[in-house]
Amino acid sequence: MSDKKILEELEKNLPEPVYLFHGIGFLVEELAAKAVKRLFPEGSDDFNYSLFHASTADPEEIVNTANTLPFMAQRRLVVVKEAGLFKAAQKKIFERYLADPSPSTCLIFLTEAFDKRSAFLKLLTSTGCRSFQVYVPERQVPVWLRQRALDMGMKLTSDAHRLLLDLVGPDLAVLSMELEKLYLAGNGSGAVEGSLPVLEIDVEQVEEVVGNVREYTPFSIVEAIKRGNIERALRIMKALRESGQDAVSMLGIIGWHYRQMFKRERNKKGFKNIFETLHYADLELKTSGKPESLILESLLFKLMQKQHG
Repeated sequence: MSDKKILEELEKNLPEPVYLFHGIGFLVEELAAKAVKRLFPEGSDDFNYSLFHASTADPEEIVNTANTLPFMAQRRLVVVKEAGLFKAAQKKIFERYLADPSPSTCLIFLTEAFDKRSAFLKLLTSTGCRSFQVYVPERQVPVWLRQRALDMGMKLTSDAHRLLLDLVGPDLAVLSMELEKLYLAGNGSGAVEGSLPVLEIDVEQVEEVVGNVREYTPFSIVEAIKRGNIERALRIMKALRESGQDAVSMLGIIGWHYRQMFKRERNKKGFKNIFETLHYADLELKTSGKPESLILESLLFKLMQKQHG
């Protein structure tokens, strides 16, 4: 989690009556699951736990549920997913409740995108709702990956950790999915001895489990450029484009890999020109109207020239 205050709130059993969690989708979902587990450690309570989806739920039913006293328990938990989908007209139903929420209910709204134009989300933040953004800054992705693996009962060797990041990039959802596959491939049973991981993951395992299913990645382009193989770089780029990879996200991941290289390399010479080239390519993609394939091909030749003259 990006914000230690979120974990502090969980440790205190979410004492506030209303919360808003927004940010990276699957992390927001996981945080909601932690809230359920925290408030109901013996398993979700069918009498005192309710889950709604804003796309299908009746706002009046949500408010009535939140106003209902818990049954043989200290608190009731109500979770509402996709909260950003509530319309401006629906916010009126929540206004009275949010002005005086039930102290025996913890009402949690979840949303992936926080649209500041949303009348409902504005209402939440203006009525004293505790709001937390759930995200991981790009610079903290390597630390997040290592901790995520430890939490799952695995320890990545330094080389395996670096290779996994190089193959996948900073996409947290994909990284999490690949960790799941590595765990299953290692015949993990979920057992953890104290706080120590039971599985050690090395480079060979990452290559076997992750490398084989991702023959081509944006990192492969970077590697081809480093080796001076422009034909392979162009071929990989074409394959990625044909597989549905959009140009802007591809450029973003290529840039991420170069930033990681910059952190690792002692010789920083040449990186300034590389980053400028990437920046201008990004501007061209977003503003020039030129064919994306032409911009990307030109970028690869320029990067090759920057690295190999």
